[in-house]
Amino acid sequence: MNFGEQIKKVRKDRNLTQQDMAEKLGISRQAVSNWENDKNLPDIEMLISMSRVFHLTLDELILGGTEMNNMTEKLIKDGSENARIKMNLLGIKIGGILLVLSFISLIAGILAPVNIEGYFGTAFTAMMFCGVLAFLIVGIKNMMDIFRKQAHKQQNGKLIATGGLLVLIGIVVYCLSLVTEKISCYLGFAGIALGIILIVVGTLTSQRGAEE
Repeated sequence: MNFGEQIKKVRKDRNLTQQDMAEKLGISRQAVSNWENDKNLPDIEMLISMSRVFHLTLDELILGGTEMNNMTEKLIKDGSENARIKMNLLGIKIGGILLVLSFISLIAGILAPVNIEGYFGTAFTAMMFCGVLAFLIVGIKNMMDIFRKQAHKQQNGKLIATGGLLVLIGIVVYCLSLVTEKISCYLGFAGIALGIILIVVGTLTSQRGAEE
């Protein structure tokens, strides 16, 4: 039994019209109609509210039987999407912290005595590399999610994946600039910076959409 059929059954068992149900839940009649016609599905907060209003367990409300329905599938997908967003956030936090620390090391190296500035230079290079790598991993993971069709919010997933691709291209360009004078290293830096911006924007947009 699909969720729309389950909602209709709950309403009719209580001799309620769509308007009556909407008023009890504090929503519009159109929202109830959309649920019953499987045009839209409620979020988890609304499900909890419905279970309280109609004195049903979440299992009774969501499943309405032993088989998985479209509401169950939506909750599973939402859970997977939230996990993906959390992993992306963790990646950009780690990358961001490492990049900040690398710039602190750079400044410290400039101000440090000559005999120890090399240590700060090494720290700058290592943390910069690891920070960029963290962002690259986030982007590549989203590329793989899109290919596997696991990124349910495709627009944000594509934005993050594009950012990862730009970071990768930027790294390649930078490496090429080290072995040839025909390519400017600044092009590589620009690609990496733009890619990181896209990854951050895409992840934060995904998080905002999930919260709404």
